[in-house]
Amino acid sequence: MVKSYKRRKIKGLKKQRAKFKTTTKTYKKLSSVISRKRSDKKAKLKKKKPAFVWSFNLK
Repeated sequence: MVKSYKRRKIKGLKKQRAKFKTTTKTYKKLSSVISRKRSDKKAKLKKKKPAFVWSFNLK
């Protein structure tokens, strides 16, 4: 139960910051983690897309 609560807390942190009364320190930590994950996802997508498009063009 604790894990799922934490995960939910991280997901909705920016929208419901006041609801959980998180300290700025923990908020900054979590937001940095979130942004890092997001940037990783974007980087992966960017890496994948060109190869995918090329394979289409070659066909």
